Amino acid sequence: MEMCSETGSKAIYQYGDMDGTTITLTRIDKKKFNIDQRLRSIKVDCVDVSNVDPEMVLKLRIGIWPSQPHVSLAKYILCVLNKLNVMSKEGVFKVNEAYELIPYNEKDDAMIKIDQCLYPTKSLPHEKAYFYMKCINEDKPQEFNIF
Repeated sequence: MEMCSETGSKAIYQYGDMDGTTITLTRIDKKKFNIDQRLRSIKVDCVDVSNVDPEMVLKLRIGIWPSQPHVSLAKYILCVLNKLNVMSKEGVFKVNEAYELIPYNEKDDAMIKIDQCLYPTKSLPHEKAYFYMKCINEDKPQEFNIF
């Protein structure tokens, strides 16, 4: 059950479970919560579609990126980015859509990093996705780790 109330300029959402647990979220938290929920589902789907070894995905979470990607790992990354609507199946990065997913206070720094990491060479879409995300995660893997 979801309830919304306005307190000043901040919307507060409360979610109640059958067991009596209540989660309270602001409008910004709710957007992140919804993205996190959606991302869980996307990751499960993309593991199946790409046939990637889940161990490879776990390594990405802790910042271990192979210099040359395994094809299934690169296809997994393309699948996730595609389902988040930030990269087309052809490997075209959608800057405006990515911008919408970035928290407000991180937008300027994130856009600089996005520009630095766009992969301009001719390559297969899954290779573009892999090298793009590897670049994004080089400096601070915990900050933009969607895996």
